[in-house]
This record gives sequence, structure tokens and C-alpha cells, in this order.
Amino acid sequence: MWRRNDSLLSPLFIGLKSEPTNQEAVLGWIHAALESVPPTKGTRTFRRPLSIKSETEPITRRVEGFLKKDRKPLENYVQFISRGPATDDPKTRYFDLIWTVGFLWLKAGLCAPAIDPSFDILCLEVEFVKISGGRIQGASQLALFRHLTIEFIRSTNPDLVIIGGQDRFDENWWLSQAEHAAVEGKQLDESHSSQAQLTSSSLPAASPTSQRACPEGHEVSEGASFCGTCGVTL
Repeated sequence: MWRRNDSLLSPLFIGLKSEPTNQEAVLGWIHAALESVPPTKGTRTFRRPLSIKSETEPITRRVEGFLKKDRKPLENYVQFISRGPATDDPKTRYFDLIWTVGFLWLKAGLCAPAIDPSFDILCLEVEFVKISGGRIQGASQLALFRHLTIEFIRSTNPDLVIIGGQDRFDENWWLSQAEHAAVEGKQLDESHSSQAQLTSSSLPAASPTSQRACPEGHEVSEGASFCGTCGVTL
């Protein structure tokens, strides 16, 4: 039942030694993780109502957090959002939700025996994801966010226990500028097209590795369990 898998969409159950400060500290770790995922920038082409002329505007895709110190479902969540430029009327600003990850504290003992009954248990669950053409949009950002969340928690909780889906990250999963543009150009329809480009060099360059292809034909590194471009499990 508790066998690990590398699915990008499977929940993660994180067990850490019970401490009175865990809930407040976890909010800080999650915030640090979302701030560490580089944003992407691009443009979208659209038509206004009753107009035959196409227009373009810049967009920014970034991970944003909506976090509270609360155990209730949906009270703590992180989203990957595409936004257009600010406007005088916020209701007219372009907005596109790509994925949502929720966090919830579970009752101690629910994951026993895989997680010690005395441990606090945090559940990370993908609650919404946009899929187009059989591909998960924002797959690279989702994989990186999941990985960074675990690593930040691990930095102060070396004894933590993790069960569930993907939590590691391969640098080869992060798309180049050209790959971001190609993938997102295929995923979005003509009225909401976007060519996202990587604007941060915070991730180290990938070291040379053996390559193979996923069922959709995208290159993936040898040993990868899913495609960072389309999210297909290998």
C-alpha cells in the first residue's frame, strides 16, 4: 500500500517529528520553495470582443502562495498562474490558472506503520492541473516545487519520512527557452497562445547524461521516471 512511486500527480505524505512549532515553520518552508521556482515570461495573442484584429501582450507565469496557519482543507495552497499586465480594472486583467497544490495536516497515526504514529503528518496534494494535448502544463515547475518543498523541510528535519509520489528533481527536466516556447505554443489555443521563456539562471547547467525519448518523442535523461515536458510516466 505504501510503495513509493514517481508520479507527478500522486500526493506526498511527509512525516516529521512532532514539535509545537511545526505548523508555523512549514509555512516558511513552503514559501521559500515557491519563491525559488524561477518565473517564465512570454507573450499571448488574443482578440477583443467584436474585434477582428489580433493583439499581443506580455505574460508572466509564476508560483504564488496562499498560506495560512490552519489545518482546514484548502486553507493552504500554492498555485502556478499566468498573468497579464496590471490594468485599471483588475477584472479585465488576463489570468490563467495552470495548477494548484494543497497542503493539509493529517491526524497522527493515519499513515502507520509507514510513518511513526508519533510524527506530525503533512499531506501535499495536486488538486488541479491543466492538461492539453495529453501534456501536463507547468510540469517542470510542479516537479521543481515538490522537490524544493521536501528539501527545505529536510534541512531542519533530517529524520523526516516521505511516502507517495515524485519528490526528486533532475536538472534535465527543466526546459530551455526554445523548449518552453515550443511546448506552450502547442498547448494553448490561438486565443490564449503563450511562448514562455526562462528568465532566471538560478538552476545550474545540466551535466551531460544519456538521453532517451518518452512516448511523445521528448528527450528525457536515462533513469528518469517521467517526462518533464509532458508529464508522461515512463
